[in-house]
Amino acid sequence: MSIYDNAIDSFVCGVEDYRIGTEARYKSALRNVYASLLLFMKQKLWSLSPENGEAMISHKIIPRIVGSNVVFVAAGIRTIDTQDIEERFRSLKIKFNWKKFNEISKARNEIEHKYTSLKPEAVHEIITKAFIIISEFLIDEMNLDLKEEVGDDLYTCLIEIKEIFEKEKAECSKTWTNFKSESYLVNKEKNNLFCPNCASELIIINPNGSSDCKFCDEHFDNESVIEAIAQNLFSYKSSYSYKDLLEPELIECPNCSHNSFVLKEMVCANCGETCERDCIVCSSNIPICEIDGSGICGWCQRQAEKDD
Repeated sequence: MSIYDNAIDSFVCGVEDYRIGTEARYKSALRNVYASLLLFMKQKLWSLSPENGEAMISHKIIPRIVGSNVVFVAAGIRTIDTQDIEERFRSLKIKFNWKKFNEISKARNEIEHKYTSLKPEAVHEIITKAFIIISEFLIDEMNLDLKEEVGDDLYTCLIEIKEIFEKEKAECSKTWTNFKSESYLVNKEKNNLFCPNCASELIIINPNGSSDCKFCDEHFDNESVIEAIAQNLFSYKSSYSYKDLLEPELIECPNCSHNSFVLKEMVCANCGETCERDCIVCSSNIPICEIDGSGICGWCQRQAEKDD
């Protein structure tokens, strides 16, 4: 049986587990659906491998001389993990919905390691996201149609699950107008809210800004939600990197200590604290690591201390 056949079988088994409807089967559905995603990705890499098809799905690849050519072959029996897959996909410019995959992965880890029970709402969301990922991936990268691969009956079930989830999300999203941030950029994300704990979109924002997740049943204060949304918005530059010579777009607020100070706006998305970016003494640009709310750069502060 091929990797692709295993991928289809795992996905079908996951949906069939969901149909049975017991808690044990819900967890089995989660495992099978997640496994199918990994197998679909490996199938794509396998199809790009030379000759024996193993090189691109091997964790370690080494060069060898074959005739007058240098080829890369698999070394060892260990296959690629998700980090390896993501690196190779990006290198090969293979389209994949990593955002939704990471949401599924986070939810799976939370359920496997922390939850004692699994609600239908959680399964609806995971299967729906997997359905979207696989449908897009098969069309964009394999020229295949999921409906033809799994059959009309199971595809109809997937559509029904998706409709249930979308109805559940719509009910939650009615409360998202309660989300308010002091940052204009973060506030614009109020249509893309998610749980800080499990990344579920089934989150209710209460009138006081706190939130409750229908997926994991966790409760969060206003600050936690704002910080999570801000970090997600600026995640691709969320840490200071000398190597890449990129400034972060988000740093720790000198006032509230949450990692929610937006440098582009010079305002904290959480508490509204503002800071000067240019030193009020020498007018030079204050380095990021020296922004402390005083409006004075480190050099001027040291000079003032010497004068004292």
